[in-house]
Amino acid sequence: MRRLACLLLGMWLGGILLFSVVATQNLASVDEVIEFHPGIGDEANIKKLGGPSSARVFLMHFAAEQNRTNSRHWELIQIIVSIGLLILIVFGTHEGKITMGLTLIAVILVFVQHFLLKPSIMGLGRSLDYLALDADLGGIRHQFRFWNITYIVLEFIKAGICLGLTYLMMKSKSMSRRRAGDVDDQGRRQRRRVSDELD
Repeated sequence: MRRLACLLLGMWLGGILLFSVVATQNLASVDEVIEFHPGIGDEANIKKLGGPSSARVFLMHFAAEQNRTNSRHWELIQIIVSIGLLILIVFGTHEGKITMGLTLIAVILVFVQHFLLKPSIMGLGRSLDYLALDADLGGIRHQFRFWNITYIVLEFIKAGICLGLTYLMMKSKSMSRRRAGDVDDQGRRQRRRVSDELD
């Protein structure tokens, strides 16, 4: 069970890193298409959209919407993985309270991100998609930046918890092996004593 828990931790941590890279690249690819490497037919399509500025706004909205969809799906996956990990650690291993507590914190963070932060980020983000860069109605941009930074900080905390849990479980496994080795050594010594007494 400990191996399965470590596998889930590795998948979870890898997913966090992968999603971070994909989300960043989706937005960065907009400027790359428009300014740096327009392909065959791209220039004509950009003109149809009203020029580079209008095309950039539209493509940024499309990329942001794709990120929002990916993020929503990834959070649902994290909910399943985190709850499965908590069940495994509580009922399938002999890990200590620290490991269980850290896992529970990670589960809570996932729920906070999905049910509290994400709705605000998505709503504010859609409001900003077509808003001019120099416009900020009612501090929407400031609110979006605050909630987005909070979300990112929680992602880093979750990644740190995953690394910490991996370390604790590997350390626990090593200690279990040492205890098993000590028990074997004691058993051998007892058998030798019994054998010597019989002789």
